[in-house]
Amino acid sequence: MWIADCMWSPVRYVTTVVDADGLERLTGVPLAELTQRSGTFELHGTTMLSPEATVLIAEYACRKNPMPILDAVLEEEKQLREKSKHGDRSGKHPTSPEYEYEWYRKYHRPIHELLRQWCGHRATSLQERVTAAEAENIRLEAPVDRLIDALADEGNLALSHSLAQEFQDGRITAESVRPLIAPLHPSEIPIRYVTRPRRWS
Repeated sequence: MWIADCMWSPVRYVTTVVDADGLERLTGVPLAELTQRSGTFELHGTTMLSPEATVLIAEYACRKNPMPILDAVLEEEKQLREKSKHGDRSGKHPTSPEYEYEWYRKYHRPIHELLRQWCGHRATSLQERVTAAEAENIRLEAPVDRLIDALADEGNLALSHSLAQEFQDGRITAESVRPLIAPLHPSEIPIRYVTRPRRWS
């Protein structure tokens, strides 16, 4: 359902509010608070928020929903990286890599950095760590597979199968990092030595 829209005409840089309750769920801030902090007016029965309120909506939305925003920024950066390397040939007027990089540096990069700032350091660093961990996992998996295949080619089938099974069983997944709530295995129970008091006859 449509919640709000940033308009360019007849008034520029303002936001039309269609669903006040939906906007509050998105930003965590009631519409009344936004109207108190910035200018507002009615246009054809629709609430129009000023450019200042439009910026506040974006900031509050980033704070309340950081991960979808950061994922969208990362996805857009991937596309811009390709354009900065090869240019853009999709439109009627092809552009060079130099033009695309300059456009990214002047326009997209400041917006991305501002969105990351609004999303907060914790969410941003979390996304960066997750992305780095996934990339590192992909990087390490290829040489491990080659080593296991090399062992098999040399005739060490038992060792190659053992390493492949150990590598597969030892994978760290989202389920395996969750706290395990279960009784201790007998091998995990510490041994307790109990001494009985000596009886004197």
